[in-house]
Amino acid sequence: MVPVLVFTLAMAAAPIRPMPAHVQDPPAQQATLTPQERPMTDAESEALPKGDGRDAVAFMCVPCHGVLVAIAARKTPIAWDATVQDMRVKGAKGTDEQAEAAAKYLSKFFAAVDVNTATAAQLTEIAGFTADEAAAIVAWRDAGHTFKSFTDVRKVPGLDPKRLTAAKPRLAYAPK
Repeated sequence: MVPVLVFTLAMAAAPIRPMPAHVQDPPAQQATLTPQERPMTDAESEALPKGDGRDAVAFMCVPCHGVLVAIAARKTPIAWDATVQDMRVKGAKGTDEQAEAAAKYLSKFFAAVDVNTATAAQLTEIAGFTADEAAAIVAWRDAGHTFKSFTDVRKVPGLDPKRLTAAKPRLAYAPK
């Protein structure tokens, strides 16, 4: 009984190494995994449009958490750059050039636009609003309204409800 108690107390006092949230495998298995050991699944391959930086995204994301987790949320270019850098700090492999290419690719194909700072052209191009709708959003904002959530955007007169709902995942609300 005494040896079991000593072992239990020793294990309870042992330091516990925290595991980053993006790592799902135990650290011992994670350390031996290389990008070439896990190819993209068909679903991941289909989710990534062809373009410059696609291979960098696959190389950096697939080994740890796959592509689908990476592209689940749309982000502004600044947020994508921060995410890529954060993943590098947490152990994502890749050169500076690959990280830059991945951030540009993600910003292009999985973009969001900050409705508090975006131009009408950005609202049209990224969120899919018509030119008139984008102008209405900018005018509403210029009149002193700040967008804190999707509910605030819904208050803008003249927006098509279907187009607004479709744009929802592409909208970000950084404070002004």
